[in-house]
Amino acid sequence: AHFGRTLPLDPPDRAYRTIGGMIATNAAGISSAKYGTAIDHVESLDLILADGSFVRTRPIDVRTSDFKNFSAETGRGAELLGSLYQILRDHRGIIHAKMPPLPVNSSGYRLDRALWQSVLDLARLVTGSEGTLAIITRATLRTVAPLPVSGALVFYFESVQLAADSVRPILEAEPRSVELVDARALSRVRSSRPDLAHFCRENIQSALIVEFDGADNDEIIPRLLATQKLIVDEGGTAVDSILATAEPDVDERQAINTRYTIAQLYLVLEDYGNAAKELEAWMRVSPIVGPDAKVLLGQAYYQLGRK
Repeated sequence: AHFGRTLPLDPPDRAYRTIGGMIATNAAGISSAKYGTAIDHVESLDLILADGSFVRTRPIDVRTSDFKNFSAETGRGAELLGSLYQILRDHRGIIHAKMPPLPVNSSGYRLDRALWQSVLDLARLVTGSEGTLAIITRATLRTVAPLPVSGALVFYFESVQLAADSVRPILEAEPRSVELVDARALSRVRSSRPDLAHFCRENIQSALIVEFDGADNDEIIPRLLATQKLIVDEGGTAVDSILATAEPDVDERQAINTRYTIAQLYLVLEDYGNAAKELEAWMRVSPIVGPDAKVLLGQAYYQLGRK
């Protein structure tokens, strides 16, 4: 944060996750739809192998003289990389044929990513292996510049199947995150927060919380409105939706209040990280911040700190 950069991984338990733990489990989160998983951000790793030897990984193009020179060296690192390349080269067809074509894959032992096109990278095999291949002692990660503006949509559905059917067209709009709220969670909202019941009517069995981020409102507002039109008006899968943004031209008062409601929904779902984020965003644009909002933010901070 000090340098204006961030690591865009947000697993649910991020409040007490370590960098090593996120790499070892190939951590994902609700932002993985846009930013991928840990494997997409690992540049190099320092490893201690089972025999006690030290290896520092780096991506290397197998078509270059650099790879040939490295393979000719002695040492555990060169030996491992050479053996790995032979396995991946000889079995590349079956590896890619058997790997499921998922938009997000947070599993480990990613043989399909260890040799990606012509780049061989031992770090991508170790990422997600949960300590079974090596102990990670140091990591160099790629960060991103956080985008300053965000907006959110909540879609309501009469079944979880209709919600699931809407995910693919939503992902084509490249949101930052998509989170499913099932009937059980919605029922919990109705019973524990009657003041939010009008956002969770009895006929609603599922909801999707969709967030977009961007450089400014001119970038995200058209994407929000287009996605809302696609799912509600054209697709007809959602029975209702609400939109939250700081843009005055999109009913500013309603947008600000909706952002506060989304934060409350996250609190009920015990997603304290997103609750705090939404409350902070709401406070930046709300003309009045009362004591109740500060209490809610304090609750979110307390839960994150306790974890």
